Amino acid sequence: MIVSKDGKYFVRDLGIVHTSRIKIDKNTEVQIQQDMLVDLGKVVHYHFNKVTHAATPSVAPSQSFQVLFSNSQYNVEEDPSSEPPALRARPTWVSSDESKDNIQKEILLEAYSQHFFSVGRSAKREVQIKLKAVSADHCSVSYDNAKGWSISEKGKDKLSSNGTFVFMKSHGQMTEHEPSDLIPLHDGMVLSFINYEIRVNLEKKDQDDVSRENQQIQEANNDLETQANDFKTTMKAKANVNLEEMVNQVEEKEEKMSEQHSVAEPVEEFKEVVEEQIGEAVSEPIANAVEEQPEAANEEPKAESPAKVEEPVAEVVQEVQAK
Repeated sequence: MIVSKDGKYFVRDLGIVHTSRIKIDKNTEVQIQQDMLVDLGKVVHYHFNKVTHAATPSVAPSQSFQVLFSNSQYNVEEDPSSEPPALRARPTWVSSDESKDNIQKEILLEAYSQHFFSVGRSAKREVQIKLKAVSADHCSVSYDNAKGWSISEKGKDKLSSNGTFVFMKSHGQMTEHEPSDLIPLHDGMVLSFINYEIRVNLEKKDQDDVSRENQQIQEANNDLETQANDFKTTMKAKANVNLEEMVNQVEEKEEKMSEQHSVAEPVEEFKEVVEEQIGEAVSEPIANAVEEQPEAANEEPKAESPAKVEEPVAEVVQEVQAK
């Protein structure tokens, strides 16, 4: 991943299985830092698990001197006279095409009077690695109080055949499958991705080009600001129109509701009058009937006249006597 930050470019390795590397060429020197991994000839990986210094390195990173881990803490010896700066590396991987018996199980360098150490397949090297893919004079490791420990291929007639690489991730980042730090990109830097390599070419611009681009950016920003203001004005006008329409609709509804209320009042009054008249018309006959009913209830039934009863009885007696 390429990142632009504060006018500078950085690269970050997000890989998990195949991690990316920085290739060291004849113009490149890379500072060796704690927990760093180095690939020699694509056949052996060395892990630097001990890196100590006589003083904190002070040289700033540049195109020719690269510092990959910006957040790395430097281990400084309290008494450099008794404990010189030291470097220790152990192999973590060896290609199956090579024999593990031909490499050193541990590389330990101490910067007493000697501060330069050559590395290669030849027996003339301070650090001999007897692997076929490692060149006779492969690379060198050196120590300087201002730079600290570093690895490079400077000062040679030709570069190593299979290359010297520094992994973008530390050993800990690789183990935990974490992304690498933001590593500064420099013009001419070579990045290695599995089986192919790319060389970084940072376009150089003079002050006129920078001023012209800044002016174009400013003009584009002004255009965007104008468009934003126009859009804001248009949306505000539409919102006012919509609000006015909504107010009109509310007023119309209120008028309709008022008209319906004014019509409903006479209807209610008429209804009350009708109900009152109906009530009176029905209640009078009922009241009269109720008043007459007690008088009829108080009247005693009239007994039939005794004369009317005795007449039939006499007639029956006469008939019996005649017989």
